[in-house]
Amino acid sequence: MTRNGVDGGARDVIQVGAVHGSVVHHAPGGRSALPVPRQLPHDVRGLVGREEQLRWLDRMLEPGTDADPAGRTIAVVSGMAGTGKTSLALRWAHRVRAGFPDGQLYADLCGYSVEHPEFTTRVLDRFLRALGIPDSRVPPDLQEKECLYRSLLADRRVLVVLDNAATAAQVRPLLPGNGDCVVVITSRNRLAGIEGAGYLTLEPLRHQDAVSLLRDMLQDRADDDADLGDLAVACAQLPLALRIAAQRAAHRPMTPLADLLAALRDSTERWRALSMENGNEAEAVHSVFAWSYYALPPATARFFRLLGLHPGPDLRIEAAAALAGVTPDEARAAMEVLTDAHLVEQSCARRYRMHDLVNAYAKDRAEAQESAEEIEAARRRVLGWYLQGSYDASQFMDHSNHFPMDIELSGAATGVPEILDRRTASLWYEQEWANIVAAIESAAECGYRELVWQLAATVRLVFLQADRRDAGFAVLDMALQATRNLGDLRAEGTILDGLAHGYSYFGQREARVEAYDAAIAIWQELGDRYREAIGRTTRSLEMYHRRDWGSLVPYIEETIALAEGLGERSIYARNRGNLAECMLELGRLPEARTMAQEALAIHRDHAWSLGIADSLWNLSRVLRASRRMDKALPHAIEAVTQAKRTTDAFLQGRTMLELAVVLQGNRRYDDAMTAYQKALDHARLAGDRGGEARVLERVAVLHHERGILTSARVSHELSIDISREIGDRWFLALSLERFAETMERLGRSRDARAARTESLELFKGFDEPAAHSAGDRLSAVLGIG
Repeated sequence: MTRNGVDGGARDVIQVGAVHGSVVHHAPGGRSALPVPRQLPHDVRGLVGREEQLRWLDRMLEPGTDADPAGRTIAVVSGMAGTGKTSLALRWAHRVRAGFPDGQLYADLCGYSVEHPEFTTRVLDRFLRALGIPDSRVPPDLQEKECLYRSLLADRRVLVVLDNAATAAQVRPLLPGNGDCVVVITSRNRLAGIEGAGYLTLEPLRHQDAVSLLRDMLQDRADDDADLGDLAVACAQLPLALRIAAQRAAHRPMTPLADLLAALRDSTERWRALSMENGNEAEAVHSVFAWSYYALPPATARFFRLLGLHPGPDLRIEAAAALAGVTPDEARAAMEVLTDAHLVEQSCARRYRMHDLVNAYAKDRAEAQESAEEIEAARRRVLGWYLQGSYDASQFMDHSNHFPMDIELSGAATGVPEILDRRTASLWYEQEWANIVAAIESAAECGYRELVWQLAATVRLVFLQADRRDAGFAVLDMALQATRNLGDLRAEGTILDGLAHGYSYFGQREARVEAYDAAIAIWQELGDRYREAIGRTTRSLEMYHRRDWGSLVPYIEETIALAEGLGERSIYARNRGNLAECMLELGRLPEARTMAQEALAIHRDHAWSLGIADSLWNLSRVLRASRRMDKALPHAIEAVTQAKRTTDAFLQGRTMLELAVVLQGNRRYDDAMTAYQKALDHARLAGDRGGEARVLERVAVLHHERGILTSARVSHELSIDISREIGDRWFLALSLERFAETMERLGRSRDARAARTESLELFKGFDEPAAHSAGDRLSAVLGIG
């Protein structure tokens, strides 16, 4: 029910507290042990007129003088939209990448995509993974991420390209801390205030360079320099506008350039309203977009403008088809036309995105040319597409202590990828998470309250990992407000269940109690005894953490009776397992074993891996408490095997922790340490701070047993800090008593006495046999009568 460095290894050394206060594997070979990221997008062809700027960047690599930019390690390339900042940065990065043997990192910060700026913490997560840190070991706190990131880049030479930044604050956490790495930042703003940065302002191309670019792209045409010059002026000599215009001209080789120029100038009158920089350059970009847009076939033009209504940062062909109300084949054909016209780019296989300016233009055209009814229909189609896919995926996620969603889909969306198992379901959420969050936000903005809560309900069990936590809580809060505005009690109860589950995983216990109690009250008001039974099952978790056995045991017994009356054997079994945990804590081991075995038998009958794993975990703990370590081991091993068949990182963590403890009890210390590391990984993936504290505490005990006292002290301190942070007074009391033993062996008697004194005071707050026994033991050591 609870949620919760060894010397001498031949290969890996496990050290405690070496990096952001965690247990970290250090493989032999030093810097070569880390992977070498190669994240740069493809090189840019046809870059003209930027030789001077490339030389400016080259001077960054010259040994340190105070000259600008020589000796600097950060370059900020700024300029208005369309000047080719990204092209310049990528061309230079590819040109010098051989000088960065430890890799290249790249991120598009989407700073000027108003709806989808890339969160700095998300970029740090990606960078950490690229540098070899698995998801499970990425810390949840932004400051901890920064420290780990800079530690990994220390003494390494890595090139970092941060594209489309909006503010200095957005990039500061992504700046390495050493002088061997080089950072190139592109932005429409100068980003003043970045210490040590050199600043390069990118202007539109010089006239002759703009003409050269057009000539290179229009080699198959026989246009004279005067017409090319006029076209360059019409495009304000901006590379983005020049390339789009040249593509348009290249597709009409028989049309005189003078005629195309006339059409371009006419486009200026058709549309001037896009919100961006003022002036001739902005007007030129607007004109070129309009020129290309009005040249599209009508069906493709409609497809293009509806793409501007898509809520997320990129999309699949099938999502685009749903948005436009066409078949996937028709969408694919339209996307090819738009890609050829440089209005859409393919971000990866089967996925597409638009430059933020192009997206803004498409949205403007949709709002200007589509009726309000068609805009709403398009939005509802694509939101329905995401709802169908997310609903299908949710059916393969584990529903431990949860009930099915009462969602009536208005109609099966076409083109949704087939989701057949947990693997494809997890892949769906991995690929579409940002789009689903954006879809919920869009639905909320549009007042589609039912879609808000339905979409949120499909992700209420899958946001339980560090990089999804903030967005998950945000959309569930939106959904809760939507259900209350609708007056839909059943929907409100469903969302409250998801919030309570999240609060539970992330250690927010008071909020969890409020959410569970509110949900249970709703099920009671509706007379829904099934959901009430499930709500009571999960509600008992908080009572367990408070160790209120006098209230908890009868509460669980009432829930068991309710489940029996409903004929719900799985709910009955879960509560028998919960009761077994209570009996274990109360020292009533024969009863605990009988109840756990009964729960296991029922779960095996239903072939429910999560319940089987939980029951085996219980049985292992009972056998361990009975000092039968050899009998506990096969139960612990099978518990880990069964937990792997679920998507529950919390369960995987606690079963792995139990296996580690049992291995330690069987004196298999190296195997135990490996299992502890895996348990810590799972705890961090689940955001289970209590589980993290328990792993670190057990690692401390192992170090203590093996006489590695300094490592034991550090691990104890880390565990104690977490227990204080999350308010786990019981485990804090246990940890302080063990910490005192380590401090005593280190010769720090004063610290040992202080720890025992605090532990004693904490145990006095619990009225149970284990607390009384601990109090007597501590009082005797402290010499208190």
